[in-house]
Amino acid sequence: MTTITWGFDFDDVLCLTPALPARAHFVKKLLIQAPLLHDRGPMRFAPQLKLVEFAKEVQAQGARVVVVSGRRTWVSTSTERWLAAAGLKLDAVVHKPPIERRSTPRYKLEALRDLGCQAFVDDDPKNVDAINRAGYCTAFLWDPRRVEDTVSALRQFNDHLRATFVRQ
Repeated sequence: MTTITWGFDFDDVLCLTPALPARAHFVKKLLIQAPLLHDRGPMRFAPQLKLVEFAKEVQAQGARVVVVSGRRTWVSTSTERWLAAAGLKLDAVVHKPPIERRSTPRYKLEALRDLGCQAFVDDDPKNVDAINRAGYCTAFLWDPRRVEDTVSALRQFNDHLRATFVRQ
């Protein structure tokens, strides 16, 4: 029997980050890497409830649940504190090292392979494309405008994984 492993990106997937204009994307990424600013003023992070619910659901079915984040390791404490407050007990949380020469798609691809993930949810099309092209993990693009449709597709894929890998 193979254990199913689901992976999730953190920012803008499991965790809704503050809405800033598209032109402020770089500023937002810098603020995310500054744990002293978390949960202050505009830097309040909220759970994406439907996706957190889905993660708990697959975990209750016996799947491993991991986070592979582009966040740097120096924010790991605040990330793990947030995950615990959201009620998620994860099997692994992987952060990008402080000095990392690999691109984010390459870094995530290698982390997912090392963790044995069969499925991954990310909000960056470049990451999703690279992971799907590699062929050993199926990646889904998270679109906050299509929450119900996306979670439904994730549930269908989880049913497929369970039928393929888990003997009842």
